Amino acid sequence: MAAMEMIPDLTHYSKGLGSDTFPLKVTTPQDNIPSRDNNGDGNNTLTVNFTVVTLEKGTAEITLDGQGFRVVSLSLSPQLTNLQLSVRQEEAVSGHTYETIEALLMALSPGFEAFFGQELAQRLENVSWDQNRFQHSSDDDSADDSGNEDR
Repeated sequence: MAAMEMIPDLTHYSKGLGSDTFPLKVTTPQDNIPSRDNNGDGNNTLTVNFTVVTLEKGTAEITLDGQGFRVVSLSLSPQLTNLQLSVRQEEAVSGHTYETIEALLMALSPGFEAFFGQELAQRLENVSWDQNRFQHSSDDDSADDSGNEDR
């Protein structure tokens, strides 16, 4: 798998991330030479690093490898350096590996978590609205069909 194919498409999350995230800054270790994975079994895996800026203005260096996504480093803006991280943020910056970029970003950024929740609620509302519209449309068709039988 090529390095660029591994990178998640974050453009649909642009409102949940800092604008400095884009364009996404991607690097691969030493000229795309596969690096050793973290479990020490000697299997080579491709590792890709990229930078994400949160809505809280934290800059996170993230690594993606065969294990998943994890924060390599987090730099906070000067106005946030005295702010204490939540338990979930501490877990994220301590090297915890996440299966999805969304899970990592929700743990790392309260702003992203709020954005993601709003997006999810909106999508569920749209699905519900579409289902109701389809059901009413089917009911109307049934009524039309039954009305035609009377003629």
